[in-house]
Amino acid sequence: MNRKAKGLRIAGGIGILLNIICLFLPMTKCEPENYPIEKFSQLDYILNMFSDNAPYGDVYSSGRIIWVIVCILIPVIISLVAGIWGIVGNDRQIVSSVMILSVFALYIVLCLTIMGFYPSDEYSGDIAGIVNLICSGAASVLAIISLLYKGEPMEEPELDGIPDLNEFRQEQVDAKINIHNNTEKSINPFAADTYESSSGSGEPEKPSSIQAESKQPTQQMVQDQQSVMQTVDEQDNNRQNSEQNDILEYVPGPPKGIMVGLTGIYAGAQIQFQDGESIRLGRHQSNDLVFEGQEKVSRNHCYIKWNGVEGKFYFKDNSSNGSFIQGMDDCLPQNIEIEIPIGSVILIGDESNSFRLE
Repeated sequence: MNRKAKGLRIAGGIGILLNIICLFLPMTKCEPENYPIEKFSQLDYILNMFSDNAPYGDVYSSGRIIWVIVCILIPVIISLVAGIWGIVGNDRQIVSSVMILSVFALYIVLCLTIMGFYPSDEYSGDIAGIVNLICSGAASVLAIISLLYKGEPMEEPELDGIPDLNEFRQEQVDAKINIHNNTEKSINPFAADTYESSSGSGEPEKPSSIQAESKQPTQQMVQDQQSVMQTVDEQDNNRQNSEQNDILEYVPGPPKGIMVGLTGIYAGAQIQFQDGESIRLGRHQSNDLVFEGQEKVSRNHCYIKWNGVEGKFYFKDNSSNGSFIQGMDDCLPQNIEIEIPIGSVILIGDESNSFRLE
């Protein structure tokens, strides 16, 4: 996550939430001659919206009701929603910024139109309107900057525990080829490179016809060779199955800060976390674990964080298809960082890509 963009969005959310305080500040004041000064807040305007009581005096109309709803009540509601959304949302969402800009526009309309609803010349504006413009204006500036901000992606420390998938598969293929090549050399005594040179020229001495005939492999030797090759294949398969069983088997114990790939393109990978380190998962190339071609995985699906001091994993889902804990029907909460118990198996989108947190 881009911390600078997120910080700007949080600051804008806090700024727009300050408009809730303005609900209780005096918006207008009445200064009649020979009478004490009276002050009225936006809350007074809302509570007396359907009556002729102060702060309206004798002024009453349906237009006044619409004005209070549009210019006072709706901005307060939008400020509350935009502030919370801006604080808890991620750095990429833009809905809160649009809401903040709309609140600023409504408060400008409020300040320009409130003069038409003063009952008399004894009424004038007070501090609430100015504070509204300052708070929503500052929040709008921060919202615009966060929308335009294109900072560099946050650099995460390189993870030594994540193997390259293609290299991982190629190593398995090369290892199997080497086993077969070494086996063929060890059981074939008639290979050309086994002939020893008997002359000073350095060229191998070819066996005579009698020697060649005597060294021709019998049918029994061919069968023995095939038997050895079959045994090597069986041992190789047993070794791979044993390694796979070791990966899938989990023995509860102290937290180790390791994420083990169980299924999918990272099956078999054992990823070691550093204390405080987080790993981003998704289809987009900017993620730490890239799931190219996986339809159930979102572009920026989620991140997993390890707290070594507490010995706990934390998970935040930003996806459209959701993430799941194996054995649970409901998906994990979205846009909220939650703790994941040690030993849990996380399904990224569905069971096609799964990891165990150890």
